[in-house]
Amino acid sequence: MSGPGLALVVALAEEWGTDPSPWGKRVWAELHGKESG
Repeated sequence: MSGPGLALVVALAEEWGTDPSPWGKRVWAELHGKESG
């Protein structure tokens, strides 16, 4: 996998991955914001 968008996902996501689908693939990511306080 490659591409500028994926590099951004890798840099920001706690976890990410891909799932195959009938029309291609789905990329998912878990992003966690800063805790306020």
